[in-house]
Amino acid sequence: MDSAFGILLSGREDDEIQDYFIRTAFPASQVLEEVVRELGRGVGLTVDDLGAKLNYPWGTLEKALKLLEVDGTVQRDKTKFSRTANRGRRT
Repeated sequence: MDSAFGILLSGREDDEIQDYFIRTAFPASQVLEEVVRELGRGVGLTVDDLGAKLNYPWGTLEKALKLLEVDGTVQRDKTKFSRTANRGRRT
């Protein structure tokens, strides 16, 4: 029988690492508001289109769009996103 053992080490930087993941788990409300405002102009946009207009990293926009889609504030049609009539909880 093979046994596996691990050693858990902790240090001062653990709190900083945990803080980083907490801060970056969700986009800032400003990002969500700007995405909704841009999509509210009536034209479906891709993540790349939004990135060019808003100057946020692709990953940040993707997280924002996923949250807003689950919330019902935006909808996806293949690769384009557009605003729905639903105000959503975050907007």
